[in-house]
Amino acid sequence: MRLNTRRGGDGQPVVILHGLFGSAENWQTIARLLGGAYHVVAVDLRNHGESPHAPGMSYSAMAADVIETIDGIGIDSVHLVGHSMGGKVAMTVAVTHPDRVRSLCVVDIAPKPYPPHHREILDAMQALETTDARSRAEADAVLATGIADAAVRAFLLKSVRADDEGRYRWTLNLHAITEGYEEIADWPSDEGTPPVEGTPPVEGTYSGPTLFLRGSLSDYVTAADVETARTWFPACRLVTVDGAGHWVHAEKRSEFVQRLVRFLEMPGR
Repeated sequence: MRLNTRRGGDGQPVVILHGLFGSAENWQTIARLLGGAYHVVAVDLRNHGESPHAPGMSYSAMAADVIETIDGIGIDSVHLVGHSMGGKVAMTVAVTHPDRVRSLCVVDIAPKPYPPHHREILDAMQALETTDARSRAEADAVLATGIADAAVRAFLLKSVRADDEGRYRWTLNLHAITEGYEEIADWPSDEGTPPVEGTPPVEGTYSGPTLFLRGSLSDYVTAADVETARTWFPACRLVTVDGAGHWVHAEKRSEFVQRLVRFLEMPGR
């Protein structure tokens, strides 16, 4: 599947993959900051943003979408940056197509299964589909019945738009995301927990430069996780951004960009 992209800047290509419920739009400030030195391609993953809707949210399918998209743009190899779900997509691209990845930056996610902690969010999002909300404020009130955090609601509401009848509905494919949520939370591996039934394990390795960039206030990535990650990424290293949670790039934008650029500009690229 050819995905929607937002592109800008000149130089070596950097492809950015957003997290669950996100879009390329969330990364436009980062893209502008990088655009003076790099050709930045921010991608809407399937069922998100302006990309096509389709059944299935497996990492193998999403990785194939990314390869088809950079093929369509005419890019041979890229620096690949992925946050959360997008980080798992990026890791899958790297191990299945290592010749297409110049370097890999994985932001606050590890190659492992995670508990399904988005169920309450998904339930609240589903509630909006059955209401008659006619404004963003009314849509926010519906979400607030299940999501107390106003910042999370504001993030989600970026994917809400009035339909032809004026009712506020999701632009992302909520049905496909909900149906595929077990696969999204998973990391199909022969190591440890068995993968979701019917999902093949991620096989292969990526020996190129790999950075795991985590927030100090987040519990998504431990030092032990990075040691396990060497199964697939033998050259990986860990950097922690102090004072940042899971949304490292939004909460500590300047330091995130500095750390990323330092990694991209390492000798030998």
